[in-house]
Amino acid sequence: MAIDLAYHLPIGNDYLAIGIKTGITNFNFDQNIIQTTEANDKAFTFDDEGKFLPNIGFGVYYHRPRWYAGFSVPWFIADKSFNIQRHYYGILGGLLKISNGFDVKPSILLKHTEGTAFGYDLSLLLVYKNLFWIGPQARSTLENVIPSNDFGGGFGVIAGLNINRNISIGYSYNTSTLGDLISTNHATHEIMLRFDLIPGLKNMLRSPRIF
Repeated sequence: MAIDLAYHLPIGNDYLAIGIKTGITNFNFDQNIIQTTEANDKAFTFDDEGKFLPNIGFGVYYHRPRWYAGFSVPWFIADKSFNIQRHYYGILGGLLKISNGFDVKPSILLKHTEGTAFGYDLSLLLVYKNLFWIGPQARSTLENVIPSNDFGGGFGVIAGLNINRNISIGYSYNTSTLGDLISTNHATHEIMLRFDLIPGLKNMLRSPRIF
């Protein structure tokens, strides 16, 4: 269970959002569902069954009318017994006007966990009159910039459409290697539907990101 709270501080036409996450996790495991060939096998003995672990996270998000940046740590308290690690995330993006009807939206997500390489998710979308968008995506690590399946990398394409002020739909296609972009054997497909209950608060709650 977790509770997320955020405060949006107006700075002229800009906004600085400061958020905090608090929560508690209960790890409960029914050892009776496992039957082993050796009685009382220590490999399947869980001493901390039913343990409650509190945690806390933090994030900041700054956005102007044409760009945004943010940083977050969802959980600060690590626990090796339950493989809970501290993850760091940074985001940066914006909208660059190239004509009266078209904008380019570059964005990058940087992520890091102790003991692993810095990873990135990069996208470059072409946006038409805030109505339709399409563009490529790539993910890899800063040590292996060219995406490769050996390092969890991949390529993809994302597209979407704002049906009206309240409803948006989107589609994302991702694959592990560039050669598989035209194949569906090693690909994932995602469909997105977004409904804004209060579209009038859009400028206050988020920068002009297109999803």
